[in-house]
Amino acid sequence: MADTDQQTTNGHIAYGLYAASLIIGFTAIAGVIFCYIKRTDYSGDLWGSHMTWLIRTFWISLIIF
Repeated sequence: MADTDQQTTNGHIAYGLYAASLIIGFTAIAGVIFCYIKRTDYSGDLWGSHMTWLIRTFWISLIIF
């Protein structure tokens, strides 16, 4: 299991990529790939649920738009 500071940094990276997608659309794709990779590292953890939520948000947003 990764330490808490690294998890927080990775969470901020994922959220930052999603936020940047409001201006540059393709960063959401990079964000969802990042979340898929990190979700397995943090399974059963608070950040694992954040990564799962971000993945679901990506797919729901893609379907809606």
